[in-house]
Amino acid sequence: MIANIIFNLLLKEDIVPTAVLLIDQNNTKDFNIFTTVLNAEAPKSIACRRVVKENGIYNETAFLGNKFQTIRAKLVPFPPFVIYNGSSFDINHPGTEVKLLRTLAQTCNLNVEYYLSDPKHTRGNVFDNGTLTKEFKELHENKYDVLLGGRIITYPRALYLNPSPSYCTDELVWCVPNRQYYKYNINIQIAVLLIGLLILVILVVFIWYANRSKEPRLKFGTSVEGIILNSFSICLFVAIPRLPKTDRSRYLVGLLILFAFFCTTMFTTTITSLFIGKVPSQKFDSMGRIYKSNLKTYYTTNTFRHFTDILIPGISKEELVKRKIDCQDTLKCLKGIAEEDSAVAVLKNNVKYLLNTKNVERTSIYCFHFKCGRSVGLIMRKGFRHADKFNKIIHVLLSMGIVQKWYHEVFWNNHRETNLDVQKLNLEELSVVFYILIFGYSCSFLMFVCEIFT
Repeated sequence: MIANIIFNLLLKEDIVPTAVLLIDQNNTKDFNIFTTVLNAEAPKSIACRRVVKENGIYNETAFLGNKFQTIRAKLVPFPPFVIYNGSSFDINHPGTEVKLLRTLAQTCNLNVEYYLSDPKHTRGNVFDNGTLTKEFKELHENKYDVLLGGRIITYPRALYLNPSPSYCTDELVWCVPNRQYYKYNINIQIAVLLIGLLILVILVVFIWYANRSKEPRLKFGTSVEGIILNSFSICLFVAIPRLPKTDRSRYLVGLLILFAFFCTTMFTTTITSLFIGKVPSQKFDSMGRIYKSNLKTYYTTNTFRHFTDILIPGISKEELVKRKIDCQDTLKCLKGIAEEDSAVAVLKNNVKYLLNTKNVERTSIYCFHFKCGRSVGLIMRKGFRHADKFNKIIHVLLSMGIVQKWYHEVFWNNHRETNLDVQKLNLEELSVVFYILIFGYSCSFLMFVCEIFT
């Protein structure tokens, strides 16, 4: 009992392994030596040997306590890292970090004790001056061994604690109502347009000049208006009622046909390059537009702290604090985006999981990146005796692609994976092109009607 108390006191100070020597009060020449055994398969207490020497008898006993083979993990439910359904982990997908910790514990033959934290409560942090708050302070005080729940690796956390190698990245995104529209910047080159019209006028004048034959059967048109009408018909690739008869007229009409083909090709190429692959613009594609449009701004737990140390153009910090709405249920906030015209600041992996596994109208939501991604890893305390082993095993799992496989399983075994990147313009969305074709066919029909009456 006395040795057990001493072992527990030394364990809190991370003094392991240890040996305790206790003197027999009845015979001071006899000593009992208690040592710690870290092998999980050893029994709680083993009498190893009895040594008889000149000065006395030594009873050496190996002592093993449960705390030497148990990892104390503090976690917060935060999919896809920790998937916790009310009272237990999800059977099929407990979360990538839970799977990782279980693998580490099984490899090192250890047990894991989980301590649940309320996801609605604000998480702690580690500051540059060494101040630790909430669960990070508890971790530093040896109340826990490791923290789970998609923890970001920052410089202060790496300095005062012991993070594992990063196995993924996470970043802050804004999710807003999907309001797509297309901006077309049509730059008309006036010089090119004037040159084209000038060439057309010159060709029409030359055709009129070559058409001054005295014989009616050799004429291309009966009047100047007829020549202009025929030339315009050629440019629109409409059949003309009378073909040129003289060599000079045929040569000039051939040039007009080539010029019309060149203009049509250039116009088609410009239209194609303008519309095909066009990236749609969003009505709410920046934080400035979100606040300017007076959208309700929801911040999920622990996301608002990312906005306190940066300067956002056009938005004061007083306005940020005034319009801040805490979001306790991320799924509910996402479902309400399209209904009430609101915006939600959330971490990318979390919203990606919710959009793929929950009943959310994904087409009505648009998410854009706000802050660059940062590394995610297990946060272990300083002096954690299994940290080096864990880091080596994590490196092996990363090199084999097992951790990445766990992340894909979370999404692929539920629904198709949602891509948060912007979409490009599809061919069926080129309504403007079809309007242009309708306009062209209308002009051709009018030319056909004019040919009939003339």
